[in-house]
Amino acid sequence: MEFTNDQRDQIQQEYGARRKRQLIMTVPFLALVLGLMMSENQGTKILGLPAEQAAPILIGLMAIFLIFSFRNWRCPGCRRYLGKAFNPRHCHSCGVQLHA
Repeated sequence: MEFTNDQRDQIQQEYGARRKRQLIMTVPFLALVLGLMMSENQGTKILGLPAEQAAPILIGLMAIFLIFSFRNWRCPGCRRYLGKAFNPRHCHSCGVQLHA
């Protein structure tokens, strides 16, 4: 796919915004997961709630995070999923440069 210089600049700006949103969602989510893993009273209470009440909430949060990631983490040029790489230099589908 061929892009003009203006389109490339726009794609790089959009990629930067997408990457920032991804970071804003990922860091607190990972902190929550790590905090839960290190919790002293695992299995009885989670964040002060009985495990039976907290588990569906956490599963819902995980689903929201995954849906957000699959919708957000796409190439601004071709809209294809960028994969597992956190900071890819180029899109593996269309080849556009995502950042300098």
